[in-house]
Amino acid sequence: MAPATSCAERVSWVIHRLDQHSGAIFLALAWAIWTLRNKRLFEDGLPSPPQILHGFSRMVTNYREYAKCVYVRPLISTPSSSNHWCPPPTNWVKVNTDAAVFENGEIGLEMVGRNEHGSIVAVSCMRITANWAPKMAEAAAARFGLNVAGRMGMHQVLLESDAQELITALRNRRPSRCSWGLITEDVIYKLDSFELSNVSHVKQGGNTVAHLAARICSMSGEEVIYVTKFPQTLLELAAFDMQ
Repeated sequence: MAPATSCAERVSWVIHRLDQHSGAIFLALAWAIWTLRNKRLFEDGLPSPPQILHGFSRMVTNYREYAKCVYVRPLISTPSSSNHWCPPPTNWVKVNTDAAVFENGEIGLEMVGRNEHGSIVAVSCMRITANWAPKMAEAAAARFGLNVAGRMGMHQVLLESDAQELITALRNRRPSRCSWGLITEDVIYKLDSFELSNVSHVKQGGNTVAHLAARICSMSGEEVIYVTKFPQTLLELAAFDMQ
């Protein structure tokens, strides 16, 4: 029986019972139905439903063919999961991300950028109000971290997280069909926007700087970015990683 707790849970329940292409078609049809509803309510008219539904279904098929031609650049090889933080290659920035789920219904998203010397070059965090499961929050944190890295002009980026399922999906370049799959697609798209990109998994013990930074922001909706004068606790943890 389909869950009734939330729309996201119900959609996830349906997607799990479909193959990847059928799941994409299902979501496209749901989008088309929502579009028809809005046109009926706000545009004083109702275009041909079959035409709209066919157009959205065709868009999925066209996108799949386009993606096969465009998103083919492989990521460079990566080592297996590490118990501790390791520096990125020369001239790269390692972007560690993490998420914190708070009891008041808020989610903390965080990124820490560090160079090949282990020095912190950027820290950013943000709190949002969202009823997300931890896996969705981790995917959103990865997207948030890459967006910050792009805005700061980073060119060679190594995304690292302690979320194993997320990193596996990114390595395989196959977005999960779970509720956080669409966010994973955004992360893959963002990775391809850099000159060079890679992903790696680190166990929680090697992601302590990011874990702490996820709790820095105290106000919902506020994004904080540090490019100088980083919090002393983060500097001390970063230095401990290099010992």
